[in-house]
Amino acid sequence: MSVIQIATPFNIDIEFEVAEFHKRLLAYLIDFTLILLYMFSILYLLYGGFRVGEGSAGLVLILLVIPTLSYTTASEVLMNGQTIGKKILHIKVVSLDGGEPTLGQYLLRWFMRFYEWAFIIFTL
Repeated sequence: MSVIQIATPFNIDIEFEVAEFHKRLLAYLIDFTLILLYMFSILYLLYGGFRVGEGSAGLVLILLVIPTLSYTTASEVLMNGQTIGKKILHIKVVSLDGGEPTLGQYLLRWFMRFYEWAFIIFTL
């Protein structure tokens, strides 16, 4: 297990264990599964299946797109650096100084996810 050492302004070094890749991947898969369950449930409840009518684009945007895009950032902000998947696996996001990340850092992480996915999708 990797350990990262962070120097504080008080000349005290704090050591953190870096979450193993398989734990981070499993946390991501748990969160992804929860998002899919949410999406399928909303579509089933509203439309009785997966056919969405032309006049309901706004409703789909409000109930599906916005919550799924903001899930990770909102849960990390509200749950002190953890999503449900991370909480189950006892891992969390921390700042470089060892504290809780700022809102700006959470938003930067959220924005970089779009960059990662765009890179993956457009290279296929």
